[in-house]
Amino acid sequence: MMTHQLTELVRLLEQRGHLFPTDPAAITAQLRQVDGNVSDKLHRRATLIDRNHALADRLQQHHRHRQWLFYAALAIWAVLGFVSTYGLMQQSAVNFFVLLIGVLGVNTIMLIIWLANIILRRPSYYPISSLFQLIGRNDTVHQAMMQLEHEPNFRPYTTWRQNVVTHQLALSGLLGMFIAALLLLLVRQYRFTWESTLLSHETFTRLIQLLAWLPEKLGFDVPNTAAVLASRNQLDEVNAAAWGGLLLGSLLCYGIVPRLIAWAISAWQTKRHPPQLNLNLPYYQNITQKWQRRIVDNDSDYTPDPIRVSPPVPSQTANQYWAIAIDIAPPQPQWYQHQLGHEWLDYGVIASRDEWAELAKRATGQSVQLLVAIRAAQTPDRGTIRRLANVGVPVILWLWAETSEPSGSLKERLDQWHDISQQYGWAWIDSP
Repeated sequence: MMTHQLTELVRLLEQRGHLFPTDPAAITAQLRQVDGNVSDKLHRRATLIDRNHALADRLQQHHRHRQWLFYAALAIWAVLGFVSTYGLMQQSAVNFFVLLIGVLGVNTIMLIIWLANIILRRPSYYPISSLFQLIGRNDTVHQAMMQLEHEPNFRPYTTWRQNVVTHQLALSGLLGMFIAALLLLLVRQYRFTWESTLLSHETFTRLIQLLAWLPEKLGFDVPNTAAVLASRNQLDEVNAAAWGGLLLGSLLCYGIVPRLIAWAISAWQTKRHPPQLNLNLPYYQNITQKWQRRIVDNDSDYTPDPIRVSPPVPSQTANQYWAIAIDIAPPQPQWYQHQLGHEWLDYGVIASRDEWAELAKRATGQSVQLLVAIRAAQTPDRGTIRRLANVGVPVILWLWAETSEPSGSLKERLDQWHDISQQYGWAWIDSP
């Protein structure tokens, strides 16, 4: 999830002209030689662009703040549920249906509204997300992070994740109500009654029987027909325990359990709808086209020259990445930095036979990928080629050229190096 968010955040920021610590165009060019899945390469590109981890740290901080706000909301909902039930049960004489509607009415209405929104596929309002838009830093990065939640490819995951949070908050409030009702029923003596102008006692008795069916199956003590008749229009202390059992059973069966089911459905849907990169977006299409090596020929009478293509570099195949220069160091002091998206360990310039022997000895038995800087205008000699072939690790040639080299001579030498590389199965990079 965090990886997808970072990749999408880089996209949104790059489209807004954000300045990154590393040039996105350079990273895109470096990853052209790397083999692998397009989505994996895009994630890797985003990580390399965020070289100083500033964006990743902001995302981590954002998630921590949301988590702490969620914990605080859980505590507030539990306290509100406890306090509201405590207030409803302050009097020892309690109208059962008024109390039941008080503890379950709002929750039931909200659950029905949620279910209707799911069936009709209507968006819901979530105050926590809106609160973050107000309290966060009002900069480009924060605005892009807020936009992530409304991106089409994140929307299903975000919607179901917000549903999970909503049900967890409701469960916290219901648990607070259940605990308050249980504690008060344990330490106070209540007398329950019911009243109705329109309903007869037969209708009310049938209604109580329907309400009590599931709690009774779960072992709760519930009022029988005689207890229901005895409580109409008069305070019944004898059957108060049965009415209290029905209250607790109703909270559990018609409040907590439905919310648990709704939470489980939302959590399941969250796993079924993980965020995915929309590779059809023009932004990603532009990047992937740069990674593809294609010659488009619309003229039937035109035959393009053959293109010398370096073999792809397998990704995630080595545990160590070493960089060396042969005979002479390139003009750039840190020429190896971020080549192919790896962090290379500089082993300096290798010139003598002893240095080659020491390098081969170090590489023996290790999973190493070797990046070799060679002056492109240098003629491939048998000694250098033999040493590269015998070093015993995968080799990638980084062919660098001096600006003073004649273009014709340079192309001829590059072709020679390309032929040698293809013969030995080495990948190569032509330095700009």
